Amino acid sequence: MKNFNVSSKDFEKFLSKLNSVINKKCALPILSTAILSVDTEESKISGRASDLELQIEASCDIALPSESFSFCVEPSAIILLLKKIPLQPIMVNFDDDKITIVAGKTKYDFPSHFDIKDFPNIASKTEGRKFLVPTEGFMYAINKCINTVGSDDLRPVMNGISIRETENIVYAASTDAHFLSMVDIDSGDSIKDVDFIIPKNAIPHIKAMTFGDNVEIELTGKSIIISNENEILTSRLIEGVYPKYNAILPTDWTTEVIYEASNLKNAIDRLSIIGAVAVIVEIDLSTGETKLTADNVDLSKSGEEYVTAISITNKSEEETLRIGMNVNKFLALSKNFDFSEMSVRFNSPSNPIIFKPANVNTDIELFLLMPCMV
Repeated sequence: MKNFNVSSKDFEKFLSKLNSVINKKCALPILSTAILSVDTEESKISGRASDLELQIEASCDIALPSESFSFCVEPSAIILLLKKIPLQPIMVNFDDDKITIVAGKTKYDFPSHFDIKDFPNIASKTEGRKFLVPTEGFMYAINKCINTVGSDDLRPVMNGISIRETENIVYAASTDAHFLSMVDIDSGDSIKDVDFIIPKNAIPHIKAMTFGDNVEIELTGKSIIISNENEILTSRLIEGVYPKYNAILPTDWTTEVIYEASNLKNAIDRLSIIGAVAVIVEIDLSTGETKLTADNVDLSKSGEEYVTAISITNKSEEETLRIGMNVNKFLALSKNFDFSEMSVRFNSPSNPIIFKPANVNTDIELFLLMPCMV
């Protein structure tokens, strides 16, 4: 009988990583399993799981492997068992069509009934273009952009995060055509001439990975491979041309109002409880005092808030600016506002509204919201 020993906690974590990519509703039964391979020389067990769009490879240290072998198994039930037994060394036995988990006098059998030759591998066998990206800048940009990724199946290119070099700066950006997040990855000279789209369903897996100073990325064929010391994530890229979002960025503005970011966000958050679709923003361009009003659909409920600006710069001759903002879109976008003072730039009631950290002249991070008709 083939077997090895492993920590119950380490084995649970290992299987959980693989299980995170398994699609429980997949029509191909083999995709409900993970393929596991024991290596006697390295004293490791490696695994691979896939849903044909994403693939995760991971490894785990083991002890006393009897020989090298491979098998397929459904990880979900084993994970539940491992969660319910105390932390301890366990023995895993494999015998043709089943594996047995032995923990002291506890013993459970699980089936292994698929031929490992049938297990798919979406990773390209040809070596692609590799580069290192600073972890801090990459993860910061990804975390900002995930809040504004689209979800329209008719426009699939928007259902991911665009990584694109523009004027020697590599930006991560996401939009659904109503709002936009654009963040400088701060990659230095590590990336040149890139333009690809990471699908939305790959982002949680990237965020769950642990990296050192740099994220190792490989672009090969139609896939992206992101790896660390113990894991490899392979994801198919979204094919198509991402919208040229730079074309809609205003090149000039007439009014800039600086607010305490939390004051504006909290005021609109309170107005959202009445079920309003839009908030009407009226700014006194001489004082910066801002009135926010909202009504629900049948006008049975309404709300009114006032926010005082820290400062205002106005180039127009108008006395007031009146503009509408979609409540839900603003609140989704405002998850990115972790700065204390916020610059809000307007041009006209029909032009995009720009949100940036105050007193930052460059587009290190920029957020855009299309206005509502009022």
